[in-house]
Amino acid sequence: MSQDRYVLIHQDGQFLSINDGNHWICVPDSSAATVLSETKANNILQNMIKPRERENWRLHPLAALAGGEQPVVEDIPQEEVPAFEEAPAPTPRKQPRQRRKKAAAEPSAKEAAGKDAAAKDAAEPPAEQAPEEAPVQDAPAAEAAPSRKKSRAGREARSEQPARVVPARARREQPVREKEPQEDPHALVSEWMERADAMKKEYERLIQRKKDLAEQLRQVSAELCDLEHYIEFHSLNAVKGYRIYRQLRDCLIRRRKIKDELMCITIFLKAEPHNIMNGNLVRQFSGLRTREYSPRVLQELFEEEKEQS
Repeated sequence: MSQDRYVLIHQDGQFLSINDGNHWICVPDSSAATVLSETKANNILQNMIKPRERENWRLHPLAALAGGEQPVVEDIPQEEVPAFEEAPAPTPRKQPRQRRKKAAAEPSAKEAAGKDAAAKDAAEPPAEQAPEEAPVQDAPAAEAAPSRKKSRAGREARSEQPARVVPARARREQPVREKEPQEDPHALVSEWMERADAMKKEYERLIQRKKDLAEQLRQVSAELCDLEHYIEFHSLNAVKGYRIYRQLRDCLIRRRKIKDELMCITIFLKAEPHNIMNGNLVRQFSGLRTREYSPRVLQELFEEEKEQS
C-alpha cells in the first residue's frame, strides 16, 4: 500500500501541501506535505498547478523519504545570456592626475613618520648597537609596488568578468554567375521553320473555311429552291406573300455573302508572289465593292428601278 503513496516535490526542495482541497502551499518538511495517490497527484498537476510551473514539480514515493533517501533536486537552469548582450564595462582606472596626487601625499606621510622616529631616538639614551638593518627601498620603488598590485588586481578583475560573446558575421555569399547561353548555330533556320509552319497553318485554316462555306452555300441554295417551289404551287395573299418575300430576300443576301467570301479565299490561294508584290491582289479584293449586275432578259425592270432612284 505504501508504494501507492506519493508526495509532490518542487525542484528547489520544497513539498506541496493542500488546504481545504482547493488551495496549496509550499512547505519545507516532507512530514507537512500532503500524501497522495499517483492518480490524485496527476490530477492536481493538470488542474491546480499552472502549465508553466508543472515542469518544476515531480512525483516522489513516500517510502523513499521514510527510508532516509533524499530527493534529487535539479539545478534551476540559468537563463542563457543572449549572444548580442554586451559584457559590463570594466571598472574605470583612476586618472593619472589623481595617482600623482596620491603618490605625492604618501611620501609626505612617510617623511613625517621618519621625523617622529628620529626625534624619539634622539630623546632615548643610546643602547647596544643593533644589527644592521636592511637598506630601505627608495621612495620611487616603494611607490611603484602598490601601483603594480593595483594593476594586477585590475587585470584579475577583468579576467573574471564574463567574456563578451560577439555573433559571428554571416559570410557574404558571392552571387553565382549564370552561364551565358551559347548561341544556337541553327537559330536562323529555326526562325524560318517557324514562319513556314505559321504559313502552313494559315493555308490549312483557309482550306477548311472554304469547305465550310461550300456546305453553307449548298444549304442556302436548297432553301431558295424550296421557297421558289412554294411560290409556284401556292396562291398567296398580301400578308403571306410579304412574309415569303422576306424569307427569300434573307436567303439571297446570305448566299451573296458566302459567295463573296469563297471568291476572296480562292483569289488568295491562287495568288502568286509577283501578283502580291505589284498590288494586283489588293486591286482584285477592292473590285468586289463596285460590282454591278447586268440583267440578262428583264432589262426594263432594272431600268425602272434606276429611274425611281
